[in-house]
Amino acid sequence: MKINEKIRLMRESKKFTQAEMAEKLNMSVSGYRKNETGQSKIDHHKLERCAALFDVELIELISLGNGRVVLLNDDNNLAIAVTGSTAEIALELQKMHLSITYKDEIIAHKERLIDAQKREILSLKTIIALMPKRCGSLHPSTTDSGNAEPEEENNSA
Repeated sequence: MKINEKIRLMRESKKFTQAEMAEKLNMSVSGYRKNETGQSKIDHHKLERCAALFDVELIELISLGNGRVVLLNDDNNLAIAVTGSTAEIALELQKMHLSITYKDEIIAHKERLIDAQKREILSLKTIIALMPKRCGSLHPSTTDSGNAEPEEENNSA
């Protein structure tokens, strides 16, 4: 993917207009449009400024590799651009589908664990609630043999 194409995709994902970008880069709208359409080259300083505006590293912006570009805009909406042959795009989509499926399985498993823990907590609360009733009926000075010693004898000894 060319740099100008990445800039356009990132600008759109951030919901900036070309006029807003031109203003942020201190250039004319027509000059910015020429940069974004590839009619003219964008200088290094402006590339650095674009990277900062898009909250990415400069190297990410200028890398020319083909593949997917995944961006989150301010509303956390996913914007995905995939370049390459139809087979490459199909493979990328399949990978993304598997990632989503795996994520759903993990979430379902975590929900089952949470439900099991809630049941365990409820059982433990029931056990705790029953404990004072059973323990409260025993005399505090009961020995292991079950014989109670009078407190007066313990104090005088």
